[in-house]
Formats: sequence, structure tokens, C-alpha cells
Amino acid sequence: MKLPKNIFFFDVELAKNLYAKFGSKRPEFLGHKDIISHWWMICWAGQWSDSKKVIGASVLDNKTRYNKEPTDDYHVIKTLYDQIKVADAIVGHNMAKFDWKKFMAQVTYYKMKPLQQPLILDTMNMAKAIGAYESNSLGFLCERHGLPNKVSNRGNDLWNDIAVYALRRDYKKLTPCIKEMVHYCGPDVTAVKALYEFLAPYAPSRFILNQNLHRLDNGCPFCASDNLTISKHRITAAGKTVQYQCQDCGRYCSNNKNVKKVGFK
Repeated sequence: MKLPKNIFFFDVELAKNLYAKFGSKRPEFLGHKDIISHWWMICWAGQWSDSKKVIGASVLDNKTRYNKEPTDDYHVIKTLYDQIKVADAIVGHNMAKFDWKKFMAQVTYYKMKPLQQPLILDTMNMAKAIGAYESNSLGFLCERHGLPNKVSNRGNDLWNDIAVYALRRDYKKLTPCIKEMVHYCGPDVTAVKALYEFLAPYAPSRFILNQNLHRLDNGCPFCASDNLTISKHRITAAGKTVQYQCQDCGRYCSNNKNVKKVGFK
């Protein structure tokens, strides 16, 4: 089954904020004036729907900026910006609330030109719309369905190390940690792509990029296949339509032409 073209799958990894506070046992609200070091985008990894190649960028790629300031993520944001601006849709896990908004926060920070927002297809929201899973995490959903999965890392220790070593400008320890993060980020993208491909035939139509918008005749709106068979007639409030099923991806669709319309007085 071929995925629709011009969909960009991506995942980002961010460094933590560092805050100043008093004793660890004392309850304390931390506001923006307590921030010692702001979060920054360590790296991103991405994959186009019609390609097997995983691409990406990290702060290590621009040596001049990195050596001057290790938290300078302009290169990371700009390279991701250049991919997104030509995409019809973007896909990620918790994309709508996290990856997209964090990316846009830096786009405005660097005063880049406004982007025309692509269609955001969030695999976490997709899973929630389909069924009641025990967990909606990427790792669980991929494991549950036998799909390519994320790789493990050192967890919270890795993010803490990056924040501390960047603050200290300890490049000898920071650089290997960033490389470790880059290695972790890539498989997240292949996992998201596999999960999207698996879940899309089950998902409501708002989670797919309608391929019939790019053709004169109608095929499967998800995979663009012409291998459709009539399944049954579907009754709606407006009338009765012919329901088809794609024999390649399994998704149901209709031709949106009423066989019999219902009259309203």
C-alpha cells in the first residue's frame, strides 16, 4: 500500500528549562522570571511519505553557531521550516499540542516569515478517536500492534545531562549526549509513520489527506487506489449513498453522490 504523497512525518527533541529555586522540599511556584536557561530544540528527524530515508538536523550540524553558543537552535529550526513549508500535511505523535507549537514558538523567536499551516495529522488523537486503548503512547501502540517501535535511552538522566553540560559549556560531555539524542530521535519517526499507515484505514476522515483532491476521478481517499468494490448502501440524514471499500488498504468511502435524496419540508 502506498501512502499519500507530500506528507511529512517528523519528531523533535527539546532540552529542558533550567529554573532557580530554594530548597527542594519547599513548595514553590516557578514563573518565567525564575528561568535560568530556556528550552531549545536539540534535533529533529523526519521522513517523507514517499521515501524510506530518514533525514534530520541537530545543533551539532552548524559548528560555528554550536561552538559560540551550544543552545543556539536556529539551524535546527530553519532546516525543519524548509521541510514543513512544502508539505501538504504533517504527522507526529502528540503533534498538535507539542511538536508543532514548540516549533512555531521558535519560528516567531527567530522572526521567520509566517508559514501557511499544513494539515496536522496527530497519531495520538487518531488513536483516541478509533478506540479505547490502555495507553495512547507511541511506544505502547506500536508494541500492541507489532509495529516498528521507538528505541530506549537513559531517560530523564539524558535530558538532565544535556541541560547541565550546555549551561557549563562542557562540550566534551555535551556533544556525546546530543549524538545520543539524535540516535534516539530517528526511530521515533519510522514508528510514527508505521502507526499512521496502520491506523489510517480505521480513522475518521479528518485524519487523512484526501487524495481525490489531486485527481479528476475518485479513488480511495487515503491511498488513491482504484481497486474499490461496492460494499453496501449507506443511509445518512441527507439520503442514501453507495459505500465502497478499498481492497488495498481496507478503508471505506463513498462517492458523495446521493442515490436517493431525502426531501425536507
